[in-house]
Amino acid sequence: MGNLVSQIVEKIEEDIVFGQRRPRERLVEDDLLLQFKAKKHVIREALISLEQMGLVEKPKNKGAQVRDYTPEDVKQIFSVRKLLETEAARQIPLPAEPHFLKSIKKIQSDHLKAVRSNDFRSAFRLNIQFYHTLFGACGNSCLAEVIKTLKMKSMAIKFFSFANHNLFQTSQKYHQLIIKAIDDKNRNSLVKICSELLEPCMEAYITEHQNLYRLGEN
Repeated sequence: MGNLVSQIVEKIEEDIVFGQRRPRERLVEDDLLLQFKAKKHVIREALISLEQMGLVEKPKNKGAQVRDYTPEDVKQIFSVRKLLETEAARQIPLPAEPHFLKSIKKIQSDHLKAVRSNDFRSAFRLNIQFYHTLFGACGNSCLAEVIKTLKMKSMAIKFFSFANHNLFQTSQKYHQLIIKAIDDKNRNSLVKICSELLEPCMEAYITEHQNLYRLGEN
């Protein structure tokens, strides 16, 4: 993916995650051409990448729009994620490799600084990096890759939860609990935390999704 395409993908992804682009909102090529001062083939390549990520969809006979996940879609995705991520937690070597432990603690520290300084876009990226590093340590590259793909698909689902900045504090709490479980070599605690951490995001999305469309009906 070219550098400009990557920049456009990242910007639209963040706009979706932070609620600046809402579910079913159209992504009009001409508007994007003006916004990013890019050629048409670059915008189209970016939209294809976003569609592959699960952030954008192209309904039949319609242009690109922000994907709208129903509450049932969300429950199914998070159910699969829970199975995969808890299995990865069971496979992470304990005691942990020193390099892995150093890396994940550095990410957690940077995430905390970003949250405290209200740099939520950096906090968002660091949160992704934290879990890619965590589950990447499971030793099963296939499992880690599937988890990474599903987490990427979940970015559109996170827009309601990350719009609520209090949930960044919740993310930080889970980071600390995970690191403590790894430090303590406590497998049961690590698996339990990885099982529970998806709930706040899922519940926030479902609640706000229902509120959004209830308001739309009035």
